[in-house]
Amino acid sequence: MMTIKSQRRIIPTMRTNQVDLDQETLRALASSNRLCILKLLKLKSMNLTHLSKMLGLPKSSTHKDLAILLESGLISKIATHRKWRYYQLTEKGNQLFSDESRLIIVSNEISRSCINLTLDSDASRSGSIDSPHSDNECSK
Repeated sequence: MMTIKSQRRIIPTMRTNQVDLDQETLRALASSNRLCILKLLKLKSMNLTHLSKMLGLPKSSTHKDLAILLESGLISKIATHRKWRYYQLTEKGNQLFSDESRLIIVSNEISRSCINLTLDSDASRSGSIDSPHSDNECSK
C-alpha cells in the first residue's frame, strides 16, 4: 500500500496491476455513468455529443463526468484541428480493463447493488416508495 500527501492528510492508495487507486481514481469509478463512458472509450475515441447520445444523458451531465475522468487521469483529450474534442483512454484507463482490475470494479458494483437492495428493503418496510436507483446501466 502506498500513501499520497493530501492538502490536509495522508491518504492511503491501493496499487493493483500498476493502476494507482487513489482518491481521484476511486471517485471516478464510483459512478455507473463514468464506468459506461470508460467502456465506450475502450471501444473507440468519441466526442461529448456522441457519448451523451450513447448514454442517453444530457450533455451537461456527460461533460461533468468527463471532467472527473480527466482529473483522475483515466482519459485524455485528443489534440485535433477539428471543431469537436475527442476523448480517449489513457494508459491508466486501459489498465483498468485487466482481469484483476475488472474484479475490483465488479466488486464495487456488487457492493452498491447490495446497499441499494438494503435501502429498498428498509424503504418498503417504512412505507416509502422512493428508493435510490441508477437511472442508467451500461450493458456488460
